[in-house]
Amino acid sequence: MNLAQLNSDALCPLAAEDLKRTLSNLINNACEAVGGTGTIELGAETLPDGSRIWVKDNGSGVSPDLISKLGNRGFSFGKKNGHGLGVSHAKATVERAGGTFQIVSPEAQGTTVILRF
Repeated sequence: MNLAQLNSDALCPLAAEDLKRTLSNLINNACEAVGGTGTIELGAETLPDGSRIWVKDNGSGVSPDLISKLGNRGFSFGKKNGHGLGVSHAKATVERAGGTFQIVSPEAQGTTVILRF
């Protein structure tokens, strides 16, 4: 996937460095979730009312009671040495650009993080 294409104003209003850092945080989390044996999908599409970018993994997922806490600065889940900064930074960056940040994670079925602009 070409980050320059994702960064066009039509698809994503984030500055290139912000987009790179946001996706890097989400992809790193997905890598840790699958433990080297799963699948990670990165995608983007233009919609009639904007755009959508997603990072999806087939890891163990996150329980519903923890989903609302993800993205809170300092809250970490499933990481031995996690500081709770990556997802909170990604969420704040997307929302500051006028986008929405959604985490969908049916338990034991993986996690999808969806960015909409």
